[in-house]
Amino acid sequence: MEAKAQYTLLRKYIVKEFLASFAVAFTFFFFIFFVNQILLLIQRVMVKNVSVADMLTLVVLSIPQFLIYTFPFSSLSAASMVIGEFSAHNEIIAMRSSGIPYRRIFSPVLVIGIVLSLLTFIVADMLLPFSSVRYQKEYREIMQKIPTLDVASYSSVTVGDKIITAGRVEDNIIHDIILFDAKETAEPRTISARQGTIFPGISQNLTYRLELENPVVLEVSSTDPSSWSLSSARTARLSVDFIDQSGALATLTPAQMSSRDLISAIEVRKQKINEQKQENLRLQNSLADELASVKAKAEDTDNGTEKERLKTNARQLEQKITSLKNYKIEDFYYTYYRAELHKKLALSAACFCLILTALPISFIKVRHGRLIGFGLSLLIACVYWFILFFMQLKIFDVSFSPGWLMWFPDVLVLAIGLAFLSRQVRT
Repeated sequence: MEAKAQYTLLRKYIVKEFLASFAVAFTFFFFIFFVNQILLLIQRVMVKNVSVADMLTLVVLSIPQFLIYTFPFSSLSAASMVIGEFSAHNEIIAMRSSGIPYRRIFSPVLVIGIVLSLLTFIVADMLLPFSSVRYQKEYREIMQKIPTLDVASYSSVTVGDKIITAGRVEDNIIHDIILFDAKETAEPRTISARQGTIFPGISQNLTYRLELENPVVLEVSSTDPSSWSLSSARTARLSVDFIDQSGALATLTPAQMSSRDLISAIEVRKQKINEQKQENLRLQNSLADELASVKAKAEDTDNGTEKERLKTNARQLEQKITSLKNYKIEDFYYTYYRAELHKKLALSAACFCLILTALPISFIKVRHGRLIGFGLSLLIACVYWFILFFMQLKIFDVSFSPGWLMWFPDVLVLAIGLAFLSRQVRT
């Protein structure tokens, strides 16, 4: 009974120290990702005079996008800091001298790692899709208020069937505006004006009225470049459709989807691939039957010219069959969806895997253990981030499942952590 009470006291002490370090590490990484992603958003919308309330709403809704990275790295840093501090003050040695096994010392930290892994998965699988939908809705409402939200000064943007080249952009006014036809037409037009003003039209469809002052219209015949016409007017009214500008807002990206939605999308893509494979096999069988018929005719005929022609046809059919057999049926989104599903799971499991890599620090006697542990955690986090990013770039270059690439960083840090831990325990 007394030993049980001692272990309870030990667990409380370790958990308390871990949570204190986790709070510090979480604040650090939260700030890093906040600066990296959120401040870019603030800078983008502030120049468009978006209200403070709308801006803060976008900021809050963007937070889950980097929380899925903040939790694993904070877990690693917290574990490294706590265990490094224990090692620096000989607390690990004192615990072992008191007969406390390693599993009693490390189990509270590992249990917290499992809890944080589950929490990360909840954020990635529930909070992120929910906030992404709300973000899209909020951004769309802002676009209804400020049509030029995605039109930057001195830049070009495709809006519907037109390409708009803008000068200085102020509120809903575009200076030195030039419009080109984005699609090929019989008589492509170029319209230029010193100033264009966008007014609300059918707001829910992101369609607006563009009024141009003193526009000049140039029309050139696509069949006869020497045939052209030039006209001008005091004002001109055009309809501009910003629905394409909000194309990213229409649907969630694979990274923002829940695991259930990803699995459903994967099944749909897999079914299409199976249909393509069946069609490929049907063509192979059809060509094989035709090849057999051609070869039979070549054997039956005595005409040399006809026999040679049939043999040539047979060789061509064999080449087509070989080409169909070697044809690799691929689907971009099938690979993308699977990679994002495994990435969601791997990032969640990373909390536990990264914490495990911090345990060998307990066997090293270092001064300033908390500081050294934090420094090592930053190094490991950078390596993990680089490997994960590199593996994401390679998902379309491999013939095997992209899930192996997404899990590779976790497996690597887990293997290294277990190898060092087992070696230290043996010695």
